[in-house]
Amino acid sequence: MKRIVSLLTAALMVISLAAAIPAAAETTEWKGELKYLTGSTPTDPNDEPPARKLEELTGYKVTYFTLPAEGAAEKLNLDLASGVEYDIIKVNKNDFADLAARGAFVDIAPYLPQAPNLKAIMSDELWGTASIDGKILGVPQFDAHYVSASIAINVQMFEEVGFTIEGHEGGRQLTRSEFVELLRKLKANGAQYPMTGQGALVDVFASSFGIVNHDWQPDLDGTIVYRWGHSNTKDYISFMHDLYTEGLIDPEWPMNKGETTQTKLASAQAAARQVGWTESTPLEASLMDSKGQTLDYLVALVDDDGFGKLSSNGGVTGFGVIPVTCKQVDKVIDYMNIRAEFPVFQESFLGVEGEQWEFLDTDGDGEMEYWPILDEARLPGFTPWFNGHYYNLVNSPESFTTLWMARVRKGPVQYACTMKTMEFPKENWVDSAIAYAPPLEAVSKNIAAMNTLMNDYVIECIAGTRSVDEYDLVWAEFLAEGGQDMLEAVNGWVASQN
Repeated sequence: MKRIVSLLTAALMVISLAAAIPAAAETTEWKGELKYLTGSTPTDPNDEPPARKLEELTGYKVTYFTLPAEGAAEKLNLDLASGVEYDIIKVNKNDFADLAARGAFVDIAPYLPQAPNLKAIMSDELWGTASIDGKILGVPQFDAHYVSASIAINVQMFEEVGFTIEGHEGGRQLTRSEFVELLRKLKANGAQYPMTGQGALVDVFASSFGIVNHDWQPDLDGTIVYRWGHSNTKDYISFMHDLYTEGLIDPEWPMNKGETTQTKLASAQAAARQVGWTESTPLEASLMDSKGQTLDYLVALVDDDGFGKLSSNGGVTGFGVIPVTCKQVDKVIDYMNIRAEFPVFQESFLGVEGEQWEFLDTDGDGEMEYWPILDEARLPGFTPWFNGHYYNLVNSPESFTTLWMARVRKGPVQYACTMKTMEFPKENWVDSAIAYAPPLEAVSKNIAAMNTLMNDYVIECIAGTRSVDEYDLVWAEFLAEGGQDMLEAVNGWVASQN
């Protein structure tokens, strides 16, 4: 009798507890746990609101692990070789090519028929970017389509030498000759660094030679070449060396780091610097705080005939893969299939409509756009979703570009910089020639060493420790050490695409 009463009591307690559970939890089907390895992040992905939202939307508890900022490839290889078990790994293009060739990833092609949402997010051609020998070894990750390089100018320093954007006939776009003349005036007016910067290829200068910041790009005749094999390479190198010799660019250019050049611009030591949209907000804030001065932005330069090209982001940036050590492939496929539903992708990336973002036609052109909610009276707003891109795993190129703009709009300075930068004529944006190519082994194996060889040479030429007259010898070394193999692989793939 006591046993029957105890059972009845226990049953009533279970019913009472169930009644107390919120309705949303009753409808969420608990499906399991997954381990997800991704790249280096400045915060712990496990602590971010998108992680909790994805658990709610998918029914899967995901534990996130991150690779270190330095030595990520070595750590990834060590983990896989030692049998560390992950269910999902987010890898870059080069690591994907290397590990896929070694049989490290599950072929997901047989699973796609049971995952209709996942299969439908992209065309067969785009699935082909993850294909090797007829196997689909990952889910391609896409970047938004935009240009990001512009010239940040100290408005007051440029006004002192008679230049305003409003007063320039070409608006934000100057010719190379016009900008060089401004640098000369800035130097004569006492600017410590007329323009600061770093690196071998400066997008906003190279644009006027038709050279863009992609490893593989069209030459003047349309053939596909390696960046430093472009017909105008020698002219670009000579131009940069002349700027350096004349003192128009930072004398510390070869040694500069990004943070050094930021400080020089933010403290008004430098009058100009190439920037990307993510740098604009802290730079403007620092300059205003320290000097009470402001920045504005010029688009990349063109030559005297108006010719110019600029590299645009887009295409495949990496892959979501399932390692062969995974013991629950079906669950990972189910998780990805759920994530491929647009409402799930949207909420995990941007948050909830009306709480983190809203759909608005801000300029009356009839086109609705995603805008983040930043008004402090409506917190938490978009702020907790600033890092929603950590979780991007399944998306199409179109949807990602559209939603990505909400991230650009998260601050007025950043948004203004982005929109000004993208005034560079879109018909002259240049995507990588292999933006949608499958892994090319010759490229993955050689590109890092070959980039180092050529970039080091160009920087030495800028500083005058080597000469442009040595170009042919260095180029011959490039071809012999792996460059020729890369050129043949890239052009072979391009030719196959008609």
